[in-house]
Amino acid sequence: MVVIAPSEPEEVVQLNVTSYGLTPREEKIVKHIARGRSTRHISGALFISKHTVHNHLRRVFEKTGIHSRREMVQRLFFLDILPDTLGN
Repeated sequence: MVVIAPSEPEEVVQLNVTSYGLTPREEKIVKHIARGRSTRHISGALFISKHTVHNHLRRVFEKTGIHSRREMVQRLFFLDILPDTLGN
């Protein structure tokens, strides 16, 4: 039997993250940002410097073609889930 159902938001997010070719570390940082965590909190949670967090963020921004944390969260987490509410 084959069951076709809409994707869950978590599945869409994983596909979006994978489609941009983010590394596992970049993915962890993106997930922290989506939870509203600060650079200081992320660096402490992942045992890396704030400078390293910023470097990972810069690479995420380059890979996704965005310029801010807010835009990143919209693109990776909401754009494909809620296209009508974001003006697309």
